[in-house]
Amino acid sequence: MKLHLLFIHIPKTAGTSFRFSAQAFFGKKRTFFDYSEKSEETSKIILDLIYHKKDFYNFYRYFFQEKYSFLSGHFSNEKYASLYETVNIISFVREPIAHVLSHYAHFCLHHGYSKKLDDFIEEERFQNVQTKHLAGRDLSLYGFIGITELYDDSLRLLESQYGIRLKKKRLNVRDRQWNEFKSPSKEIINRIKKLNHLDFVLYEKAKRQIEIRKWLLQKGEVFSYGYLQKFTETEIRGVAFQRENDEALEVDIYLDDIFLETVIANKLRPGLVVKNVPRKGYIGFDYFLPKNFKLKGKLRAFIRKSGQEIIK
Repeated sequence: MKLHLLFIHIPKTAGTSFRFSAQAFFGKKRTFFDYSEKSEETSKIILDLIYHKKDFYNFYRYFFQEKYSFLSGHFSNEKYASLYETVNIISFVREPIAHVLSHYAHFCLHHGYSKKLDDFIEEERFQNVQTKHLAGRDLSLYGFIGITELYDDSLRLLESQYGIRLKKKRLNVRDRQWNEFKSPSKEIINRIKKLNHLDFVLYEKAKRQIEIRKWLLQKGEVFSYGYLQKFTETEIRGVAFQRENDEALEVDIYLDDIFLETVIANKLRPGLVVKNVPRKGYIGFDYFLPKNFKLKGKLRAFIRKSGQEIIK
């Protein structure tokens, strides 16, 4: 089976450790980096095809002729995502306060940033950095989102999904004895929370996915991708699919804890076809409460076989 992984390396999320672990697994000849045109780490083939010739199609032909490949870099989802199956795009996210502080330290140490932390967090370019990297694709469509604070668990879950065993490495770790990093004021913390609200939402959703994956692994069940596109008191719409299963999934619809009906996730979602989802986009499910239905409650959707709940 072929495996071509795209790793969106969000800065300061343990991505350096991860990409070198991946390089040890895939081998240097099948591991490629894109860290900007000026970066010494960027692979020559990337410089030639992407930056000089701007030929993404020949990039696709070159990379996907091999059985395996791994591409990592500080780029956003949009750059390469059209060439990769959505289930093979991966990333790591980090607790937002720790991420902001680490990002600030990095800019001070490596980019000559001389302003105070108070100034740093007010600059729009440093806000919701993780969300910006992953924008354009619902988090539930990514192949795998690891958690920096749950790094060991993330590697174990990644192995269970892709069959790749990565040896843990600790790279690019640096302690800086600056008091404002040790214990930022409550005012600073509250300001970071306010200015990075989207990253907090992203992080909580990623953590929940990890917990669901762990629960399913213990049960011996397969993780299902999916999310709710719309849900009201009378209607629920969503998508659901699995990575290595080309069959349409059965989805159980509940009203609170009352079972209503089983529907099939086989409706076309044209807007997701460009995201390279499985089954050519035929992954949607819909349910409408009958007009004369008298009970009220919250509509919920679960994968029939595993019991995994599909969340927003």
